[in-house]
Amino acid sequence: MENNDKALRPGTVLQGKRTYRIERMLGAGGFGITYLASCDVVVDGLRMEGLVAIKEHFMSDHCNRGGDATSVVCPGTDASQALVACSLKDFVAEAGRLKEYGSNHSSIVKVNEIFEANGTAYYVMEYLKGQSLSDYIRAKGALGEDEIRALVYPVVDAAAYLHGKRVTHLDIKPGNIMLAAKPDGTVRPVLIDFGLSKHYNADGSATSTVNTMACSDGFAPLEQYKGIRTFSPAADVYALGATLYTAATGHNPATAGEFPFGEPAATIAALPLSERLRTAMTRAMADRAAERYPDAGALLAALGGSASVGTIPLPKPADSTKPLPKATPTPEPTPSAPSTRPNRKGLIIGAAIAAVVIILLSGLGISSYIDYRQERERQELAAAPRERMRQYATPHNLDLAVRGANGQTYYFNQNNWQSLMQPGDEKLGVVIIKDGQRFILALEDLAGGQKMNWNNAMSRYGNRLPTKEQGEAWVSQRDAVRDAVRAYGGHHPSPLDQDSRGNYYWYWTKTEDDSSYAWGVNSYYSYVYTYSKPNTYRVRAVAPVPSSAI
Repeated sequence: MENNDKALRPGTVLQGKRTYRIERMLGAGGFGITYLASCDVVVDGLRMEGLVAIKEHFMSDHCNRGGDATSVVCPGTDASQALVACSLKDFVAEAGRLKEYGSNHSSIVKVNEIFEANGTAYYVMEYLKGQSLSDYIRAKGALGEDEIRALVYPVVDAAAYLHGKRVTHLDIKPGNIMLAAKPDGTVRPVLIDFGLSKHYNADGSATSTVNTMACSDGFAPLEQYKGIRTFSPAADVYALGATLYTAATGHNPATAGEFPFGEPAATIAALPLSERLRTAMTRAMADRAAERYPDAGALLAALGGSASVGTIPLPKPADSTKPLPKATPTPEPTPSAPSTRPNRKGLIIGAAIAAVVIILLSGLGISSYIDYRQERERQELAAAPRERMRQYATPHNLDLAVRGANGQTYYFNQNNWQSLMQPGDEKLGVVIIKDGQRFILALEDLAGGQKMNWNNAMSRYGNRLPTKEQGEAWVSQRDAVRDAVRAYGGHHPSPLDQDSRGNYYWYWTKTEDDSSYAWGVNSYYSYVYTYSKPNTYRVRAVAPVPSSAI
């Protein structure tokens, strides 16, 4: 486990509303450490010892223990201290929300109290002793539909509740579903480990200032490997579909993007399950987010709604340490016992704005501030093996299309393209996906400084010019396209670049209006309009978006 050397020692006492004694560490990650703790409780006048789980905010890359082996200190730079302060604030806010969610839904782990001490913060959760869904599947193998309804559907319902609160979990998998008992002895599946969860504003932006980028292979969709920055419940839908798949097959699914052609649909179609469940599972695991159910509520409806949730007696604990096999082996060698912990692709994205504000207010006279978020992401992405680049095979609007030396096409964004470009790679242009259009816009004006008339443009670049519809998709997001072109090292004119006629802003299309006029893209005034063919406009080429089979 991570952070063993930094974890609180057994016997350490924490004081909240109750007094807690640390028994042992349960788990750790980049932002926190979870412990098993004991505390005294009184039931009908009788004092007894109870067990709870306590999560401590502890940023492993920035924090250490104080001399008392209990307090948390951040001895790093001012930027590092600011990052820890922002993360601590987020931790407390997320814990408060989790306390609300657990009290309103039985399949979400319950939080008892939140308190600050020792230079950090803690929240106390119910300790769910027993086995996870992963343990149960490992011991039993593929489950029947009644068991799936009882063990997975309640978690789909919990995710639907979270999505209604504009929260995504981002790490749903069998290992994060504990099988607890209800008072009547039936099973109570409980979703745990909200370390990656995010709450979002109405505009889709995260309310927290510090983010982790992490993926659990087999359960994270392809887009999560690039980093999810807005409210994207379809990512959880994929994870729920993959969890249903694991329960139904007894195998962990392949990593997103590594399924053989026709999978996982072919495997799902052959399962001895109802057509309703097979159809829902297949759609939930679609590669493209737009092809999945938009949120867990829609997935639950496809499964039959809340009334379809079943129940069974609490399963007997399983005693097994063997990992769940993958349904389809990947080309790369894999460890004999793959970890069920998230694969931390890029551990920390800093809160640059908040950190700068804190530094300025401190009056320390710092003359410059390195954007921690971009620096950390650049370091992490630079270390990614090139054979794992399949995660960059899906184009997104305003991505940089790059043809690799291996002939494959990859799609990078403005934060990572410089780190991911390799010798021999060729920049193809900016991807534009909008209003039903899908094409790559060149980074340069092919005509350079030379003015082009219609005949010259058509003879030299006709098949590479945009259509009227492509031009409209381009100018409908003019400023964003301009900024992307410049960010990727291309040329896009500014008002100071235009000549007296403004020709630097007008580009020919290959679409005629009639014998005397053709459509032209006016990227300054943001419209596509007919211009007489004698005009001497610039040319910016387009190309189709290739489909990369990686």
